[in-house]
Amino acid sequence: MLSITRKNGQSFYVGDDIVITVKRATKGSAVISIKAPDDILIMRTELMDGSFTDIPVPDVVFEPFHKER
Repeated sequence: MLSITRKNGQSFYVGDDIVITVKRATKGSAVISIKAPDDILIMRTELMDGSFTDIPVPDVVFEPFHKER
């Protein structure tokens, strides 16, 4: 696992076409933006592994979202 330090407004690449940007970081939380191709699924970990039990997770297969161009 790679751990890096970023300040507000700083970014880093994952592969050639995914950009992660720290929008705002405060003590205990951070707001990030993720710029990725439409066919990349982005989902919070607690929804994927079922550890967040307060929110019902539908039993569905997630399809990539494609914007109309």
